[in-house]
Amino acid sequence: MKTEEAIEVFLEAKVGVRAPKTIKWYKGNLKLFLDFIGENKEIESVSIHELRRWRAKLTRQKLTPWTIHGYLRAVKYFFNWLNNEKILNTNPTKRLELPRLPKIPRQGILDIDRDSMLEAARSFERPRDYAILIFAATTGCRENGLATLKVRNLDIENMQALVTEKGMKSRIVFFEEGTKNALIKWLEIRSTASNENVFITREGEPLTTSGIYQVFKRIALRAGVRKKWNPHQWRHAFARNFLKNGGDIGILSQLLGHSDIRVTLDHYGGLTNRELQTAHSKYAPRLNMTNI
Repeated sequence: MKTEEAIEVFLEAKVGVRAPKTIKWYKGNLKLFLDFIGENKEIESVSIHELRRWRAKLTRQKLTPWTIHGYLRAVKYFFNWLNNEKILNTNPTKRLELPRLPKIPRQGILDIDRDSMLEAARSFERPRDYAILIFAATTGCRENGLATLKVRNLDIENMQALVTEKGMKSRIVFFEEGTKNALIKWLEIRSTASNENVFITREGEPLTTSGIYQVFKRIALRAGVRKKWNPHQWRHAFARNFLKNGGDIGILSQLLGHSDIRVTLDHYGGLTNRELQTAHSKYAPRLNMTNI
């Protein structure tokens, strides 16, 4: 089987079980690999040496470690799938090492910028936009979780909701009183809408992930926020603040919907010295030694 055909078979197999955004990510990353290896290359003949040459080429292009890491992860997943499907008898990427990523914790939007955007949405009397922002701030959900949120999956009284993210994965998120009030205000306005989505356009159509992104972009512009304003930065900020406030990283992993706590540790496990000292002052054992 030609490499180009193998990629097409792989992408087709992911339709309906992976989010369109994820499939697009695989398609883009694998296209770069295809350009290097050649579309007429037999997939069975791809060797670990060629894969390492591709990694070296990416490295010489001075791409960021995260970018290279993403390209290689996509290819490793692709070949692992081919092997599991018995299209290939072996997996040449088993010994393909991924580059080490710098231990730079994801900080997310600054609290002052987040609050400025919330205030901008509220002062401009945008109940929908304010509800979107405060829901993101207090739940840590992804933008596709916001876009696909259904009215039937909102439990306003118990301040929780069932969101669906990353394809077909669903999880419970929790919020607080301010978010509850914002949702009630927005739902009163959209109560006559027939669409089942919580967040909709003026025409009654569901907001897409692109639409959610544009809401954040518009409010950031009004608030004068220029950096780290996109929805995923709010998710990072939720996680970092949860830890800084003394939250357990194991609980955070579940709240974020991570399948493995190692993902949470990789993203948020590194604290600054100041944060470590604050945590030490708050949680370290207190010794009551009078005769030292």
